[in-house]
Amino acid sequence: MVAALNSRAKVWLADLEDATSPTWANVIGGQLNLFNAIRGNLPGVNNREQPTIGLRPRGWHLPEKHLIHVDDKGSQSETSGAMVDFGSLLLP
Repeated sequence: MVAALNSRAKVWLADLEDATSPTWANVIGGQLNLFNAIRGNLPGVNNREQPTIGLRPRGWHLPEKHLIHVDDKGSQSETSGAMVDFGSLLLP
């Protein structure tokens, strides 16, 4: 990520579906790095004109087993990986 953001590219695609192994550590680490990069706080990025970051989240069909949705009747289901990827970047 640091190398991509330090490049002279105009756009960089952060691919969270095909370009990563979706272990919990990789998912959370990638989200934290993106969170910091978007806010200009990623250590090692020295490019004042860093590329625009495009995000490709995991697909709707890929579950995130670490987060469970519980509806108002108590039924549990896995959360969509895409929604976790999207939602985690909305935090302040």
